[in-house]
Amino acid sequence: MRKFTWWEKALFVLLVPCFIVSFFLISVASITQTQNNTVFLIVGSVIAAVNIGIFFFFLKTLKKYFDFRNKRGIKQFFYTIILMPLVVGIYFMGYYQAWLYMIIYAVITGIYVYLINKEFGNFSFKLDQRASKIYVQDLRSYNTDLRIVGKDKKVKSSTDELRVGDVITISKDGETILTLNVAKNKK
Repeated sequence: MRKFTWWEKALFVLLVPCFIVSFFLISVASITQTQNNTVFLIVGSVIAAVNIGIFFFFLKTLKKYFDFRNKRGIKQFFYTIILMPLVVGIYFMGYYQAWLYMIIYAVITGIYVYLINKEFGNFSFKLDQRASKIYVQDLRSYNTDLRIVGKDKKVKSSTDELRVGDVITISKDGETILTLNVAKNKK
């Protein structure tokens, strides 16, 4: 992973505690009686907007420096800053028996996890052989570019069969993630 600039480091140091506290405060603002005091509703909405803004800042900044060798570290960072206030928030809402608001809290968490997996995760590579031959069109990849180069250094089309010596290159945004050489299967 490339290095952050000094102001990005400073923002991360300042915004991580702000994200954790604001994520917890969403649960506090959600269990107050909005019929009696609309200030909590307005303050809760502002806190939620700040929390979402910080999350998207983290997502955009880390996406800019992401190099696919550090996928696990980035996911651990996000899951840690989400799980720390989540556990306390669920306990807090359970104590005040705000069961309906736990669903909203779970939806927000689910959206965050979905966005993290969409941007940084779910990279898998599978060969699905339904017949005795594998063709280029049978290869699928999520969120990446696939390129098959034959032994003769020509790019294969979707009707060409994979053969021994072909090279499968998987890349994202021009950066090679994985290179596979097709070898003979010895059983």
